[in-house]
Amino acid sequence: MTAPRQLACAVVLLAIAGQTSTAEADNDEASAHVQAVVGMVRTSERGAVGLGPLLGLGGRFTLARSDAWAFEAQATGLRGAPHLDTVTIITGGVPSTGTLDRVFLGGRLELGAHLRLNVLPWIPTVRGAIGVQARWSGATSLRNDAGDALASLGATSSTDLTAALALGLDRRVGRSLMIGASVGVVHAFPLAGDGGGFDAVELTAHVGWYFYPGWLPLAGWLGSSGGDE
Repeated sequence: MTAPRQLACAVVLLAIAGQTSTAEADNDEASAHVQAVVGMVRTSERGAVGLGPLLGLGGRFTLARSDAWAFEAQATGLRGAPHLDTVTIITGGVPSTGTLDRVFLGGRLELGAHLRLNVLPWIPTVRGAIGVQARWSGATSLRNDAGDALASLGATSSTDLTAALALGLDRRVGRSLMIGASVGVVHAFPLAGDGGGFDAVELTAHVGWYFYPGWLPLAGWLGSSGGDE
């Protein structure tokens, strides 16, 4: 093979390689994720603070505006079971002190963005979001060390404004499949109700499918090309 032909072949191979790499992460790339959450929740009630496990299941949709960052919307269903020690309730002028177990169900809807600090194949991410959260706890009892009921407490509910920050690591498997995990913190600002304070540390694992929907309303915005160009 002559030198000009070798040079031409090299140019073609480089062009193909460039097309392959850019197709893996694009400025109009969208994704849909299913994710599971495990963690710890810290709640407060009647001046006492409690800790307990937190579980969740949710979904997330993203729309990238460049290789570096993307918009996202996320919805998560939650179940927490905090245990509070040294809770004091005054009934008929008589104080009773004991332990309190609450089980709550909740839902959180968040809007935010995340940074993608690399393209291939391992992708560190930074995610920030704000949202609204609702929690509902059933009726329970204040109990002493022997497990005897000292007093009854009614159900509670709360509506919160939330702020979240998470660090993660994603792994792209082929063109469209992504798996990853992140660890983050969530703080709630109660807006209404009597559910008390809420802070959580959450470990999230997700599986996502990436695609290139040029028909989305924001496709082509800020000079992005649409598709996997």
